[in-house]
Amino acid sequence: MMNSKCHNPFAEFLTLMRRRLSCKRLQTHWFVIAYEHPSNSQLPSNEMGYEVAEMTAKDNDQIDELTEVDEWNIPKSETLETLEKGWRYYIAKHKGRIAASQTIVLNDKFEDPYFKREFKMAPDEAFLWRGFTVKAFRGKGIFSFFMSQYLADIALKYGKTKILTFVHTANKTMLKTALGFGMYRVGRVGFLEVFGLRFHYLWGRRAFKETKKRFFIQNVG
Repeated sequence: MMNSKCHNPFAEFLTLMRRRLSCKRLQTHWFVIAYEHPSNSQLPSNEMGYEVAEMTAKDNDQIDELTEVDEWNIPKSETLETLEKGWRYYIAKHKGRIAASQTIVLNDKFEDPYFKREFKMAPDEAFLWRGFTVKAFRGKGIFSFFMSQYLADIALKYGKTKILTFVHTANKTMLKTALGFGMYRVGRVGFLEVFGLRFHYLWGRRAFKETKKRFFIQNVG
């Protein structure tokens, strides 16, 4: 008696092709921008009434508040997991309320969940990941002040004087703000995804210079 569940390579191939053809075409393109901070600089004076501090895994109440206001909707469990990995969380508070937050990766390498790829960094480099300002505090000059505070702190504490981050190529406002702060473009990163195959690129010799895998194809279908 013939087994109806026998292996059929042709049927499997047709199923695979149908799945790939149904995949949507995706693409995303980002500037890689950088900033160099002098390692011997002092913390800037606080004249705006904001309290800036590094948040740790022991700050349970602050983590709960951050989870509640986080515009990236990062769950508390993921925040705790990344803290265990050695990522740093800085928050700016005004009258006891969180006004802004910035996650900073200090590890020598990290896996970006959006790009689904690994980036490697030099010993003096750090990466800014998923920062935000609470809507009620936007337009009040907190961005530059907050950034100057945490950049000075990680330079003094951890020796991370070169900062990298991504700004979407369509986000002209954010790019203008970052460039006005003193950051500058060093490359581009992104991918084009067709039929379940993702074509990655990383341009610019100063953009994650320790990352050797600059162009490759990834099966995400």
